[in-house]
Amino acid sequence: MPRIRPVIHRYQPEIRLLTRALVIAAVLVSLRAATAYAGNDITFDELNDLIANWTKGSLGKALALIALVLGIGVAAARQSFGALFGGVGVAAAASIGPGVIDQVISALF
Repeated sequence: MPRIRPVIHRYQPEIRLLTRALVIAAVLVSLRAATAYAGNDITFDELNDLIANWTKGSLGKALALIALVLGIGVAAARQSFGALFGGVGVAAAASIGPGVIDQVISALF
């Protein structure tokens, strides 16, 4: 055991990187195996339609505008563009995101 510790200590960054890569690979494999059965399930179709209609409709537009206005307000108060970009990002995600997710899911399943 005393001989192994210096080796582990010397290669610790590589061991961490390898461990992360193995964990990511295991997660991807498990998700891919789980998606093989996901196409036939209609349990949450009504909830999916409800949330999609909310985000694509007036609620989604209102949330996008609120995020944009809050981003502009915080950017003006802090005199920093970081909050403005955050608000614009949330607004873009709220308005464009549902369509992108629908396209990705329909392409995969």
